Order: sequence, then structure tokens, then C-alpha cells
Amino acid sequence: MKIGVWMAGAALIVIWTAAPAGADPHYSVEFYADAAMSSCALDAHNAGIVDVHIFHTGEGSSTGLLFSAYPPACWPNVVWLDDHLAQPWANIGSTQVPLGLSIGYGACLPLPIYVGYVRFMAPGNTESCCSFPVTHPTSWTYFTEPSIAVDCDFNEWPGTGRGVMVNANASCGCGTDRSALAVQETTWGAVKALYR
Repeated sequence: MKIGVWMAGAALIVIWTAAPAGADPHYSVEFYADAAMSSCALDAHNAGIVDVHIFHTGEGSSTGLLFSAYPPACWPNVVWLDDHLAQPWANIGSTQVPLGLSIGYGACLPLPIYVGYVRFMAPGNTESCCSFPVTHPTSWTYFTEPSIAVDCDFNEWPGTGRGVMVNANASCGCGTDRSALAVQETTWGAVKALYR
């Protein structure tokens, strides 16, 4: 009898603590042409330095991120220069190695997070309408999504990705796939409290 009561109690705890099927958080890595998240069209018609800005978006908060940013075949002879993180976060790898760039924020941060940018030297011979997606680190085989995010309880979650369009024009504008970020009303005092 005691074993049956114990098992029923244990089953109740498991059922009670299990998250509902639709409660999985949504995380994404998004590339932009600027640090203001206002343009997803990179201009690489001329030779020179081009920065791809990276944002970690989604719902809630996160403690870490894993992703890659391999240049697409339609952007030939582009040279990766460096990954520049917005903060001195702990990190391993780079956006160009098979293991990807793994970043630990060191705290539970609210999303969206400006991660930083990847700097490239563009040769100036890029095709129009060249799609540059967020890419899956090639060495990882246990997931196939473009990114992995770590929530504030240190659970890993697959994440989606939104890329940029290199040399976009009227026939391939990239603004149509950008949904607006959720906005939460607040007061000026609450905004100032974030920086105290």
C-alpha cells in the first residue's frame, strides 16, 4: 500500500512539474545590416568591410547561445575578419569554425540581446539577391536547427534563424519576412531602473 501511494505521489509530481506541450520557448538568431535592427539588406556592391549584426531574439530570457554564420556560395571570395561581441561574454569558437560560436552571457538576460557583429571583407563581386542565412554549426549532429539557446534554468532549446539579403533589390527585398518585435508598455522610471 505504501509503495502504491509513493508511486502515485511521484507520478503526480512528474505530471505537475512537466511543462505543457505548447509552452516551449521560442528563440532565434537574427542577422541585420545595422545595430538598430532596422535593415536586413546588406550593401556589398563595392569592395570593403561589411558587418553583419547579430541579435538573439525570442520570448523571455536566456543565458547563452550557439550558432554559425558561414558565408553563402553566392558571396564568393568574401573573407571573414572577426567576430565582435557586444560585451566581454565568455565564448568559445567562432562563427566560421565547425563547432560554431558558443557564448555564455554570465547572467540571465532579457531578450532581445544585441550579440555583436561578424566582420567580413567583401570583394565587391556579389550577386544581387544573395541570401545569407543563419547557419547550423556543421560539427553538431544532435540538432539541425540554425541555433541553440540556453534558458535561465540551463535547458537547451533549438532556435530558428533569420538571415540578411546581400545586395537586395526590388525583386528580392528582405523586409517582408520581418515580423515586428513585441512591445511591452512601461514607464521611464522602469527603463532607467534597468541601468542601475
